[in-house]
Amino acid sequence: MTLKRLLVSYPGTEADACLADTIVAIGREFGPAFTVLHVRSSGFEARQIAGWGIEGGVYADAAEAMGARAAEREAAARQHFADLKARLDADGPALDIDLTVAEGYPPDVITQLGGAYDLIVVPRPVSGSDSGTEDLVNAALFYTGRPVLIAPPEPPEKIGAKVLLAWNRSPQAARALAGAMQVVRGAADVLVFHVETGAKRGPSPEAIQDYLKAHDIDATVKTEPPDHRAIGEQVMAQAREFGADLVVMGAYSHSRLRELILGGVTRALLSEADVPVLMTH
Repeated sequence: MTLKRLLVSYPGTEADACLADTIVAIGREFGPAFTVLHVRSSGFEARQIAGWGIEGGVYADAAEAMGARAAEREAAARQHFADLKARLDADGPALDIDLTVAEGYPPDVITQLGGAYDLIVVPRPVSGSDSGTEDLVNAALFYTGRPVLIAPPEPPEKIGAKVLLAWNRSPQAARALAGAMQVVRGAADVLVFHVETGAKRGPSPEAIQDYLKAHDIDATVKTEPPDHRAIGEQVMAQAREFGADLVVMGAYSHSRLRELILGGVTRALLSEADVPVLMTH
């Protein structure tokens, strides 16, 4: 996939700063057009309260508070976007970038718009306290058919120089690789990392190495047995050891329900990864 159009979701919070850094890093390397999207969700929240049967003054007060919070977040998103534009004008790179403000339920808006972009960029959910962002991520993963880049709180200055492919032999991992090929092709170092659980029956890591070689991409392979750590911990530890500035992986190769109950690699990296992660379901 060629990166020509990217959709970046600005929530109007401090997470906008990490997204701005991610835009600059991607823009410096690939120069796509960016649409920064902020979704004002006050209307949805007010209708949700009405559905709970709350009426009268309590409803009015709650709706007013939600409207005020939505207005504050919209103002913050607009200011953060203006700050980013000023930064780009002063330091570069020169990018084709615009701001779109929509109203609705953010996961629904991402679902409606995301399929018209090559890549969707969202902030990493904050572990244990950010269900809204996690809902947004899941909507992008399950309902757009596009790869999703999860931006950590402190993105690296460069994205895509050292790429770790977390290969688990699943169709989701194959789709993630397909969605990241432009990035992988431009990387200085590519590592195919495989934890040998025997749970999947797809191509071996060596077969993926051969596939990349056919596309003029030199990659190394590292295979480890499972150990006392969760698989997600092994992936993150290897990413740090390798010095990866991007992890590419399939998302939810187990069911979401299983991952919610038992945990899993996807949920681990969604909550803990300290490098950008490109995921596809």
